[in-house]
Amino acid sequence: MTNKNKPFSIRRKVIKRISEEVATAIRSGCPPLVIVHGGGSFGHPLAKKYGIHHGFREETQLIGFAETVQAMRRLSGVIAENLHTSGVPALPLQPSAITVQKNGRIAVMFSEVIEKALAMGFTPVLWGDAVLDEEKRFTILSGDQIVSHLSAVLSPLRVVFGTDVDGICPTDPKRTKTRPFEELKRSELEMMTTRPSESGGVDVTGGMMGKLNEIISITSRGIEVVVTNATKAGNILRALLGGKVGTLVKP
Repeated sequence: MTNKNKPFSIRRKVIKRISEEVATAIRSGCPPLVIVHGGGSFGHPLAKKYGIHHGFREETQLIGFAETVQAMRRLSGVIAENLHTSGVPALPLQPSAITVQKNGRIAVMFSEVIEKALAMGFTPVLWGDAVLDEEKRFTILSGDQIVSHLSAVLSPLRVVFGTDVDGICPTDPKRTKTRPFEELKRSELEMMTTRPSESGGVDVTGGMMGKLNEIISITSRGIEVVVTNATKAGNILRALLGGKVGTLVKP
C-alpha cells in the first residue's frame, strides 16, 4: 500500500483496487472480516528516527511516539475512506488505544469492541502502531502480531497475508529468480525460519522473519494461512473466497 523506500508515500491505485476486491468478496459470501494493515512508509521511518522500537530512553522520544501514532492514523484514514467508497463499513480501531504490551508482546488487548463490531456487521480495521509497554514504557506493535493475537481470540477460518511477493519462497524473490511454494506444512516452515529472506525498505518489526514466526504461531492453533501478492489484481479476492493463490501454509 506504500513505497517503503519513500516516506509517507501512498499507492492509491493499489489501495483502491484492494478495497474493491474486499467489497466484492463480501458481496460474494466471504465470512466477516477483520483487516489489519502494516505501517509501511508511514510508521517505520518515524519509529526508526526516534528509536521507538527500542523503548523509552529520553523525553525527546515522546513527540516521536505521538507523531508515529498520528502518522498511522493518517494512513488508516486513507484505507478506511477507500473501503467506504467501495461499500465496506470499515471501522478503524486504533491499536494504541486498546492495547498494552509487555516487553514487546501483547499483554492486554480490549478485543470485546472488535467482537461487538463484527456482530453488528462492521469490518474492523486495525494496524501496526506505537503502543505503551509495561517494561519498555513504549514500543512498536506490528500488524503481524495483532493478526496472531486476534487469531487466538477469534478463531478465524483463514488468515490471508497480502505482501509484495508471490508467496513464501526458498530464497529472496527480489534478488533471485525463484517461485513460491504452493503449499507448506507448519513443520516445514519452522525449519525455514533459520534462513529467512530480508524485506526491502526500513522495517522495525522484524521483517519477513517476524511474519514467518507469527504464521507459525497462527497455524499452531489449527488455522490455515495464505501468503499472496496483494499488488497483483485478483489475488486478494481469490484468497478471501478460498481460492488457490500464493502459498498455503497448513497446520
